[in-house]
Amino acid sequence: MEHIPRVRGSKLQIARLRVPYLASDWNYGSRRQGFDTFLAFPKKHGYSSLVDREDGGDNLATPSVGFLQAWLYFGLLAEAFGTNEMRLDPSHFISDAGSNNEFITTKDLDRYIWYWAAAIAHGTRDEIDDHAENLDKEVEAHPANHGDLYVTISHVWSDGLGNPHDNELPYCQLVYIQGLVNVLYPESQRPVKFWLDTLCIPVGTRESAFRRLAINRMGKTFRRSDKTLALDNSLMTQEPDDMDWVELNMRIKYCPWVTRAWTLLEGRVGKELLFQFKGNAVSSNVVFNRSYAARNIAAVSKMLQQRGVEGVLNEPAAVNLVRALVLLPKEPRQSLESGDEDEQEKLAYQDTVQAAIEAYEAWMPILASAGLADNPSEEDDDMSVNIQTRVFCPVIKHCNAGTRNIRDEFWLESIETSRAESAEEGQQYLPHTFFEDVCHAFRGRTTSKSEDQAICFGQMLSIDTSQIIDIHPLRPRLRYWFTLLDSYPALRLLCWAVGFDPRAKLTECQEGRIKILLSQIGKLPVSILLWNVPRMQPLGWKWAPLSLLDADTGTDGTWASNERGNVTPDGFTVSFPVLRLKTTDYMTTETDLGINICDPVHFVVSIADDGLGAGNATFRILSYLSHIHILQVRHLAMMGSW
Repeated sequence: MEHIPRVRGSKLQIARLRVPYLASDWNYGSRRQGFDTFLAFPKKHGYSSLVDREDGGDNLATPSVGFLQAWLYFGLLAEAFGTNEMRLDPSHFISDAGSNNEFITTKDLDRYIWYWAAAIAHGTRDEIDDHAENLDKEVEAHPANHGDLYVTISHVWSDGLGNPHDNELPYCQLVYIQGLVNVLYPESQRPVKFWLDTLCIPVGTRESAFRRLAINRMGKTFRRSDKTLALDNSLMTQEPDDMDWVELNMRIKYCPWVTRAWTLLEGRVGKELLFQFKGNAVSSNVVFNRSYAARNIAAVSKMLQQRGVEGVLNEPAAVNLVRALVLLPKEPRQSLESGDEDEQEKLAYQDTVQAAIEAYEAWMPILASAGLADNPSEEDDDMSVNIQTRVFCPVIKHCNAGTRNIRDEFWLESIETSRAESAEEGQQYLPHTFFEDVCHAFRGRTTSKSEDQAICFGQMLSIDTSQIIDIHPLRPRLRYWFTLLDSYPALRLLCWAVGFDPRAKLTECQEGRIKILLSQIGKLPVSILLWNVPRMQPLGWKWAPLSLLDADTGTDGTWASNERGNVTPDGFTVSFPVLRLKTTDYMTTETDLGINICDPVHFVVSIADDGLGAGNATFRILSYLSHIHILQVRHLAMMGSW
């Protein structure tokens, strides 16, 4: 009996009591039979009681000890652990010591108790089965086209809310999520519906068509939701009331939720993003859109006060700061009265106005008495704007620069406006203008399935991703074997010898999806050629990045910021200005460039001659080779002067 502790003071922590197995003649069974059956077990075997069974009173004979073991030991085990979920095996509590000697063991007791506690915590109890009809009424599916108010849940699967096998979660988690969603709204609107990918995106091969449809609509699902609630285990253990604004930003910036590609889509496109902390949720409007103006005004005014009035008036730079302070706006904006602004923005601006009034009352009399209050200059006005908008604290600048990237309100408004205007004018929506912004937003993020990045990227740009999703990824078993073949150099060489490339198979889905994505975007910045990223291998696509996550844009200059090339099946076509040199003969130039770069290029160059000294050359980038050795340019040198 390994679970029994020894007496106090013993060097051994556990007593090694050898209890023989004597219950072989009485079989209680391995299933729970209920309390009444348990009490009736002695009568079933002809015993009114154990004491009556024996003539010697307390001196029980061997058969009675065996019956006691079968009833009060194995019977209690069956009643405690013999459920549908746990399936007790009595042999786990019997050990064989050889020579036909069997003993009772409790080595597996801790494991059974752990499973029992887990079953209780997750609601898998008889009373849950008794009320299953009521549970069906509590968890209901609602069509999204009814226009009902609902909340989307954004989470990291590794935190415990994912299920790759079924559209189900433990009852306790469902109740917990429903509670988090309900407290976001007044009691009259409860219970509030919520959308969770684990429940609402079908799983399994039988539902693959509906799964693709649900994934393709994820962007639309989050856009239509009233709120998006982000759940991250590292945040949900912290009390937001104990943290200031800077700490809130820093904790969000470095939480696991911010590192995933899918959560960027989920957090950015919705109407409002909230982060769940311990006790309550905090709106991103409070965390990200905090105004620096009130803090800056108070800090500048305090700094000037520390110098003293005489020190300020004798220093021209300090006088400029004071003149800028008294120029700050001290009246509410008209938009505050019309209700066009967010409530948090209104409160922030009210704080700014209050700080400006206090600074004005402190410094305007001093400026007036010194004769410096009249005729404000443009320099004073610029200084006033800088005080309101600049971020002086490096910690605040660092954390807020990262968190503002999650909710880029200007980007979201721009892309929605562009889509709406294109629809009104009957024109095709052009997503390429937002390509660089989305690339920047995805930097530092990852996804467990690299082929999913094209879906996230496309839905961020409001592109129909149905064609992308139709390219199926490898099945897990095939992925395992191809990864194994690619991991060992000897196996990889053997595969190459027979004309099989396991690495190409591993990236086939990812390449195919990104090809469709880039083709749908149509126009890409020329600077993409200088990005330090892995490239594709198929002919005509060796210029294209294999991954758009965490793209290192390298040393691309402003020269390419407004230049765009066209994506074609044959390559990436770009145009650059060229200078035509004077010559008298037809010329073909062959030059060894001697340049070694990561993924060199072959060019096909065609010239558009407009009869002037300078012209345009169109470069079609067909493929990348190991070294730029020879570049052939025909008809590049033309007659004429420049």
